[in-house]
Amino acid sequence: MTDENGHKCWWDEELGIARGMAYGELTLDTAIGIQRDVDMIIKDHGEGNVWLIDLNNMKKATSQARKKISELSSDPRVGKYAFVGASMFVRTIFNFMMAAARKSNVKHFSNEEEALRWLNVSD
Repeated sequence: MTDENGHKCWWDEELGIARGMAYGELTLDTAIGIQRDVDMIIKDHGEGNVWLIDLNNMKKATSQARKKISELSSDPRVGKYAFVGASMFVRTIFNFMMAAARKSNVKHFSNEEEALRWLNVSD
């Protein structure tokens, strides 16, 4: 990764799922970039996709970014989320954001294999 703070979102052709990662501090600019990428994935691959989101390298999130991600997560076009990794602090932040979005089909996992099983995705 070239930047200290940022994100990456992409379509995993092999598994047929959307993937994402956030690293460093989640800022409003990062959240806006995530929104843009999510919109493109929905445009290209349809609504209701499952998401595998890597938070292993995320440190914190600004209040503006938390609000933006909550708005994005409440979008009915977005499917369920499996979060992988993250410190207890980051998990707590994301739990609050998902609660604000009223998103219930979300779960945290310590590794990708468990997350893929929960998403009902086979590799």
